[in-house]
Amino acid sequence: MKRRGFLFSAGGITAGLSLGLPFAFAETAAQDAEIRITQPFNGAVLHRRLKDPVVGVVEGTDGKPIALKIKVSGEAPPDAAVTVDGIASRRNGKTFEAEIELRQKTNDIVVRAKLSSNEVKEARGRVLWLKNSVPRYCFGIDDTIFCLREIHRNNYKSIFDDYFLGNLQKLNRQYGMKVTLNLFYTTSVEEILTAEREQFNLSQFSDKYKSEWRDNADWLRLAFHAKREFPDRPYKDASIETLIGDYLELEKEVKRFAGEETYSPALVIHWNEIRPEMLKPLAAQGVKVLGAGTVGYPHDAVCREYLSKQDFLLDADSGIVFMRRDLRVLNNEPLDNIVPELEKTIVDPNTAEVVFFVTHEQYFWQFYKNYIPNHWKRLERAFGYVTERGYKPVFINDETLGLDDTQFA
Repeated sequence: MKRRGFLFSAGGITAGLSLGLPFAFAETAAQDAEIRITQPFNGAVLHRRLKDPVVGVVEGTDGKPIALKIKVSGEAPPDAAVTVDGIASRRNGKTFEAEIELRQKTNDIVVRAKLSSNEVKEARGRVLWLKNSVPRYCFGIDDTIFCLREIHRNNYKSIFDDYFLGNLQKLNRQYGMKVTLNLFYTTSVEEILTAEREQFNLSQFSDKYKSEWRDNADWLRLAFHAKREFPDRPYKDASIETLIGDYLELEKEVKRFAGEETYSPALVIHWNEIRPEMLKPLAAQGVKVLGAGTVGYPHDAVCREYLSKQDFLLDADSGIVFMRRDLRVLNNEPLDNIVPELEKTIVDPNTAEVVFFVTHEQYFWQFYKNYIPNHWKRLERAFGYVTERGYKPVFINDETLGLDDTQFA
């Protein structure tokens, strides 16, 4: 029995265990299931350039899309009459298949199977449709704190007098790139540097640059990453109160010295390791998207495997959308590997729509023990590649997933 899909108990919807989803993915639950949806995957985020389960687009008289046609398939008892959103399905033994149209951003799929005993069993799923999706990329720099300390200790006239922010400004002017700096609240005593630096936290940073931050918020934003770099995996065993307390402390300082316009909800939590019960509290703080790596969220192994081959996956319980990271982090990706790896990404329709880059701030600094001399060249190589291919730079942590759509994305 395939595990990549919606799995349901014979008596109704089985409660999700790992993600808090209203669907279970465990094999033990699947063994007794009489009805299940195998496609689309629960939480799939769909657009017109995907292949399965996308069949085509329905356009209005103005040529704009009004619906997305998709194929819904699964398994049910051979003698059951199965409908999908009220549409009779085609049957072939245990399998069923039907084409339906998605007309909203959030779409609940309802499969009903009427058995020979007249008992009706039901399975439900949820998918998103990004109606006006375009190829786009987003970029984040994790572990950011050094540049703010340098501005503070040197009392620069402009934030862009700082070496790090100055180079980011040049990249913005050259490629139009946008960047979210994922911040630590404070430096760590464990950091090993080749030049002496004092400890620093965001409460020390001056608000005299606030207008400059605001003026550049169209391409430069600041977000929560963690309290500090060490210890590793700080929220794996922490309380929800600790995580949200750290989150709010950083948010308060960013808004104080950089303004509301510059602040962004979190995009990446340090090490990606938080517990499932932390997702709803993060969503309550405005988090819409979390960039995912090879560990941590999503917490279910089947969902992680699915996301490794897709751009997005919706966590229906919290409403947060998980986003696949492309490449390894750029500070770990050799310069000559960047284009070949990106080519693999954009040749696959399932991963080509959105490219998500991440790197880490410390590797840009010569006084850091693991400084990477060609770090800036790696960014130029990546931005040059996606820019030449028409990818649009976006901030993606909003309800539209980085799309400009007044109706829905």
